[in-house]
Amino acid sequence: TLWRLIALLMGLVTPALADGVELSREHTACMENTGNANEALINCNNMEIARQDLRLNKAYKSLMGQLMPQRKKDLQKVQRTWIAFRDGNCRFYLDPASRFPSQLSASACVLQATAERVRELERFQQ
Repeated sequence: TLWRLIALLMGLVTPALADGVELSREHTACMENTGNANEALINCNNMEIARQDLRLNKAYKSLMGQLMPQRKKDLQKVQRTWIAFRDGNCRFYLDPASRFPSQLSASACVLQATAERVRELERFQQ
């Protein structure tokens, strides 16, 4: 869609976000109606991050229900490590010298990482 092309051209997301992860129709519609205003784009991303976080929690709980006790402990440890990495990595996108472009990049980072992690956890269940 147009917003994905714009985001790619602006370097705000990687091709994996545009091509490989499942984002909601609500997010697509929201992004198409932003007029490319940074605050609106960030708000769309934040709403989709909340949706993806719900999917992440569902996939995590479902996978935990299928694992033996030691694997549950392993997944819990890995998930905590992954969350710390995602949050730290995406926080690095925030540039104190640039308010909105860096906030947009940071929100796109969190969105992409979360959607990719959902896909990864769901693949373990197949």
